[in-house]
Amino acid sequence: MKDNNMVNILRKSGERFAKTPYRDYRYLQGDEKLIWQALSAAEHTDLKEPQRLRIKYNFTVTKGTKESTENILERAIAAVNNLEGKTFFNQYPFNKGEHIDLVRKSQNMTEIIELKQWNNDKDSPLYALIEILKYYHLLADKKHTQFAAKTFLPQKEITDLTVLAPTQYFDNFPVTGALETLAEKLANLISGLKGKGITISFKSFDLSQDEFDSLKYSLKDKNGNTVKELLTVSNKAKNISWDTPYNMQQLSQYKDKLLWKNWRTLWPGKPL
Repeated sequence: MKDNNMVNILRKSGERFAKTPYRDYRYLQGDEKLIWQALSAAEHTDLKEPQRLRIKYNFTVTKGTKESTENILERAIAAVNNLEGKTFFNQYPFNKGEHIDLVRKSQNMTEIIELKQWNNDKDSPLYALIEILKYYHLLADKKHTQFAAKTFLPQKEITDLTVLAPTQYFDNFPVTGALETLAEKLANLISGLKGKGITISFKSFDLSQDEFDSLKYSLKDKNGNTVKELLTVSNKAKNISWDTPYNMQQLSQYKDKLLWKNWRTLWPGKPL
């Protein structure tokens, strides 16, 4: 789905962000202000239902794996981390057709997470950074905060903005010094404007795509049919969920690779 908000933000922030290849990006003085000002182009669509932090484990696998891979991975991360306590939420409803991928909550912090998959040939870390900033910016929008406090995620609760992806994604899109500088400048700018420390991070985990594909095709629906078997007779394998015993057993073998405490921060950023 085309994200008109991102189109408008990139247009307002100039062609360097919209058209320059990621590896050619060079930080220029004031880029953080340009991006923050450009976020004013982002708009909430009309929200017909209250936003609720939720845990969603079910998904549909398709033969065209590009559409389903990120959803399955996001649900897997939520499921395996919630084995140690329900601190992860996912698919937080936002704009029409848009969701914040993951939210991690503890007593003293709330982290919103933009997840990228292995073979993502379009969405660079710079693009992902602007996406997560867009969500953070819109969390303060009056269309978002019109609901009762317990039903939505307030911007004032957010302490951490994170772009998360497998190590292989960052092999294709190395986090450069220019991006580190931009992220740190943005964190500093936002912290000053909001009067509280905000951390912006890029984090990775070591689950390979081959491991993930092996896991995905071995999953079973509620009737005991594997995804691999189901896809031989249909383009879609429906009614798959991480909260079934067999599928959780399969996922548990990769637990250590997906637990948040084992994610690697790509540079030692500190709250500013």
